Amino acid sequence: MSTSTASSDPTVRRRPIVLEKRPIIELLAGDASVSPVNEASTNTTTKLSCTRKVISKPKRPRWLTLVSIFFKNLVLLIVILGLVQMIKKLALKSTDSSGGSLVVVPDFVRRIDEVEGSLVVVPYFVPEIDEVESFVKTMITMM
Repeated sequence: MSTSTASSDPTVRRRPIVLEKRPIIELLAGDASVSPVNEASTNTTTKLSCTRKVISKPKRPRWLTLVSIFFKNLVLLIVILGLVQMIKKLALKSTDSSGGSLVVVPDFVRRIDEVEGSLVVVPYFVPEIDEVESFVKTMITMM
């Protein structure tokens, strides 16, 4: 870009385009009498400015605006509640793995039942384990 359109100096201003007013007939005839514009011809010059047409929107009824606001707030509330629920689930899942949660998962209940069942059976095998241990000791001393 040139320095005139992309200047970082705030004091530099763009110059407006100044054209000489000429009748349409002269423009169509292709008259070659085009004179340069100078300060002396300011009374016959005009500044071209870019203007926008303001298109006004049709006014909506008050009840339609209120319904729109209500539904937007309702959707926002549902999204926020969904995010809170997801965060709660993630927080509970992370505390379950560390053992700091009071929430009991059915898989853990099954495992605890298995361990308790094996603890009931262990006292019946203790005498047999003592016999095997004494047999191994005697075999080792014979060697």
